[in-house]
Amino acid sequence: MHIPLFDLTRQYNELREEVLQEIDEALLGGRVILGEAVRELEQGVADLIGVKHAIGVANGSDALLIAVAALGIGPGDYVITTPYTFFATVSCITRNGATPLFADIDPVTYNIDLDKVEELLQTHPDREKIKAIIPVHLFGQSMNLERLQNIGEIYGVKIIEDCAQSIGARW
Repeated sequence: MHIPLFDLTRQYNELREEVLQEIDEALLGGRVILGEAVRELEQGVADLIGVKHAIGVANGSDALLIAVAALGIGPGDYVITTPYTFFATVSCITRNGATPLFADIDPVTYNIDLDKVEELLQTHPDREKIKAIIPVHLFGQSMNLERLQNIGEIYGVKIIEDCAQSIGARW
């Protein structure tokens, strides 16, 4: 018996008519780039997560790639992230020329273990070249954001949150 790794069939069937109607309206009306629907989506996401602006991009991989590039992270730099993630979290680092450093996960939440993050920041031989931390908020669970922000401030590293699995989650 074949069991698919990823199957959205039941979920899609519940939304299918609504999704197809929106697709028809967008394509038949020529509203696929920078239209009102995109503006509404961006504003809705901004409102949901409590920020002034949200910018829609093609996918989460591009969002992470752009965030790393916007911080000027590149060759010779390091970024701490989790080994338990979708490949886009790591490829956004390597595609910008930087090197990922892996901090192990918390065995209860599967999110990055912040004790391991601090250990890397304190003991890595090139710790001054660590420019950012990319935690992944998995399974709808937010990281301990106060501690994460505190670590970023103490060690002078930026935080890029991968919220692909937790948009709207609260700490």
